[in-house]
Amino acid sequence: MLVFYLQLGPAKVITLSIPRDNDSEKPQRMTFTTSVKPMICILHEYAQSVLRTKPHYVFSTNEDASEPFEATIVLNEKQYGTASGINKKSAKNKAALLTMEMLVPGFKEQVENLQSDQSLEYFDEVSITDPRVYELCVHAGNYLPHQLLTECLKRNQGIADTNVQFDVQVGKAKMVEYKMTCGKHVVTGTAKNKKVGKQIASQQVLKLLHPDTQTWGELIQLYGTSVAEKRARKKNIEQEIFELKQRRNLDSGHKSFNAEDGKETDSNSQDKKNALAPNPELLSKLRDMMMDLEKKAKKRTGDDQDQPDKKRNKLLLIDV
Repeated sequence: MLVFYLQLGPAKVITLSIPRDNDSEKPQRMTFTTSVKPMICILHEYAQSVLRTKPHYVFSTNEDASEPFEATIVLNEKQYGTASGINKKSAKNKAALLTMEMLVPGFKEQVENLQSDQSLEYFDEVSITDPRVYELCVHAGNYLPHQLLTECLKRNQGIADTNVQFDVQVGKAKMVEYKMTCGKHVVTGTAKNKKVGKQIASQQVLKLLHPDTQTWGELIQLYGTSVAEKRARKKNIEQEIFELKQRRNLDSGHKSFNAEDGKETDSNSQDKKNALAPNPELLSKLRDMMMDLEKKAKKRTGDDQDQPDKKRNKLLLIDV
């Protein structure tokens, strides 16, 4: 009987330790990034790496107009998770989460805890020049070092020369030698390739620009909002709007049938009326979004008028 161990890593990363079949003391480790990858991809990775099989999906429909599509996952000719959704993609993701919970007990709870936890405390223990920063940011869905440097310089544009120049040359032992220049700061070093070298050089430059800052978590608080969180918020809004439109279409489809004899009415004229009719739920959602944007705009305007020197003082924190 296999025993699974779940371990929380940096923001929204789960490490799964799986005992090997050959009684090896060293377990197989798998890392899942729940904020970047959909649950379908996580299930596929697990099934192919551990079960040596590929998931199959069986789709059906139900009478629930709000979630008409139903998906069931089959592994090795055995049915696992079944879930419903507004579309097939949503149903597949929900079924994949239920399947992972059946295969790895406690997985669903850990995923839900990570989704509700917005803290980046892990990065408060990682120094700015730590060589693991690039890999950790990729797994956690945060700004990469060079993206964070670009954001920093963008906010401080006009204070000094913040142009960045990056050059690489082929070094010894298949390594590259990099050189990055930003204002008066120049950093050099070696890396296994140009991509990694650019990230490491950006970390070194950020450290020089912020001599009083020690950890990567402090830089994230200053400049970096999680890329994955931004993408997730945008995706959630788009999904809500899509579901409202989809639900309206489904309701219109049900109304196109005659309730007395069960026969379909004139579809062309009915579809035209339904298409031109307003959607109250969608209009309400768009109205709320516009009001939120107006509140944010007023807040920014008020902050700029009340504290005109605060932004300037913040920009001068970097050593350019």
